[in-house]
Amino acid sequence: VWGVQPALVGDVLVLTVEPARPWLYASAQNLSGETVGRWSASATVGVHGLTPLYENTQLGVFHGLFDDRQRGVQLTSDALLTKGGLGGHIDLSWFQERPDERPPNADTIGTTKLARIELDHPIQAGPTSLSRWRVGVEAIDQDTELAVGGAPTLKDRLRVATVGVEAEGARTDLRWRVDLSARQGL
Repeated sequence: VWGVQPALVGDVLVLTVEPARPWLYASAQNLSGETVGRWSASATVGVHGLTPLYENTQLGVFHGLFDDRQRGVQLTSDALLTKGGLGGHIDLSWFQERPDERPPNADTIGTTKLARIELDHPIQAGPTSLSRWRVGVEAIDQDTELAVGGAPTLKDRLRVATVGVEAEGARTDLRWRVDLSARQGL
């Protein structure tokens, strides 16, 4: 995405970064359940290098095409925080679903909010491979309430710490990636 070319020169990690051009992706699909409306659409715009942090930022929106029964927005950004390779990632999301249930099921309104922050740093970098550690925390709030009366029927609050290591590389005709993670509720 960033056009990053890592190289190890002696004991120094050198990252050559060439930010990509802004881009837009839009789609429509008819695979959603009948209760939230079969058709929905999404659009995501990505921008790179607006600050000296070589960030990659994406803003996406999602909505039902013919009704207001499903919608959401997501903001994601990656940035290079230090010259030594420390990177940061933030992800903020909000989604809402208002299914039109059939009797005797009551209509509900479900709202999900997610916030994730993560740091990563290279362990090893070579001309065709890169491995790095990462550590992070995420918060997920899910609320479900009855559409009539508005009484909360479910409130989930999940807080999770994560730690992991990942490695990726490429050869002439092969690209590979390994990701090992541990997650612990807080």
